[in-house]
Amino acid sequence: MSLLPVEEALRAIAESTPLLPIEEVTPAEALGRCLAEDVVAPVDLPPFDNSAVDGYAISGDDLAALAEGTPMGGLALRVRGVVPAGGEMTSSALRRGETFRVMTGGRIPPGASAIVMREDVDEGEPIAAGAAAAGTADRGEVVRVLRGPRAGANVRGRGEEIGAGEPALLAGQLVNPGGLGFLIALGVDRVRVRRRPRVALVATGDELVEAGGPLRPGAVRDSSTPTLAALVASAGGEPVPLPIAPDDRAILTERLREGLAHDALITTGGVSVGDYDFVKDALGSLGVEVRFWRVAMKPGKPFVYGVRGETRVFGLPGNPGSSLACFERFVRPALRKMAGDPAWAPVDVEAVLDGECGNPGDRTYFVRAALSWRDGRVRARPLEGQGSGTLRSLAEANGFVMLPPGAIRRGRGALVSVHVLPNGYGAIRGEAR
Repeated sequence: MSLLPVEEALRAIAESTPLLPIEEVTPAEALGRCLAEDVVAPVDLPPFDNSAVDGYAISGDDLAALAEGTPMGGLALRVRGVVPAGGEMTSSALRRGETFRVMTGGRIPPGASAIVMREDVDEGEPIAAGAAAAGTADRGEVVRVLRGPRAGANVRGRGEEIGAGEPALLAGQLVNPGGLGFLIALGVDRVRVRRRPRVALVATGDELVEAGGPLRPGAVRDSSTPTLAALVASAGGEPVPLPIAPDDRAILTERLREGLAHDALITTGGVSVGDYDFVKDALGSLGVEVRFWRVAMKPGKPFVYGVRGETRVFGLPGNPGSSLACFERFVRPALRKMAGDPAWAPVDVEAVLDGECGNPGDRTYFVRAALSWRDGRVRARPLEGQGSGTLRSLAEANGFVMLPPGAIRRGRGALVSVHVLPNGYGAIRGEAR
């Protein structure tokens, strides 16, 4: 079987990835997920006219007087009371020559045309906090407005942000922290989203020992399962780690059978051409249709993609560098698409190479790199330790330089294509010069 080009492999996976069923959840449970339907605002937001600043309410007549020219020493207004945030609105209309001190978020008194910022007022002896409530007469306090705003200034009008019945968030939109706050402010208590993908994880190999267990001679700790569990969770899925499968065909088959009861099954190891690489054959015996095996990428060539019913199967190589590259290029996009994310595709951008790297081979080379931002461009610094079994460079990388086949050598300053890894790997930041 010939090697499948990377983009053809991604296209084949995307075209065969199903959408998961819709469920209703709370806004908090929807965080990090994409909406399956539009959310319509049930109320106006803000629900009433309120002040955007701490200041003083001013009538239209007084605004007009200020527009004609501010009197020497400022326009004198008698303070009738204080309107705190969350307080009741005074029932009596504001008249010429009067004002209310209004706190940020406080209701706009009837008859007020604007709010003068506190910084633009000479307060003299201000009322002590809480000494005067909205609608109560003061003890003769007078303030002087030094600069008049335009009509409507510093007033957040009812429904200014959104009116009842208008679309608030759209289908496909990611519920981020700001969206969560928006939904709660609107009083929305349930939204419809796609169910999170449930992803079974099966690491294979006699040499593996669970993390925390004693190491016998020749054994290594299973870093793949906890790493993949973290990756699946970061992609919005629910990881379901299963026990390590030894190099025993019968035990492996039963473990895979259990994993196939989930939305996706990810295996690591056992997909190459070694004497104990049983995964591909075991999947076939369980009715999995292997759509392709082996991709023209380095690392990650022995990657398997299969389908059984609504379950998608991803057979990753055992080496951690290969496994992570395949997950980010193929598996994360599939999980995001299952969950209804329209922005499921990998993010590839042009970058300036801060170093040297080459690819004399016939496969696309995914070079682990540290991405940064400098002089208005993304910069990519190739990391030391590019072996498929090397973990240290994986801990430092937040992107891959993708060198096409035959790109013998790329020097410092060359323009290259990079796959930007999600922020969980470390955001692209500016570097000190």
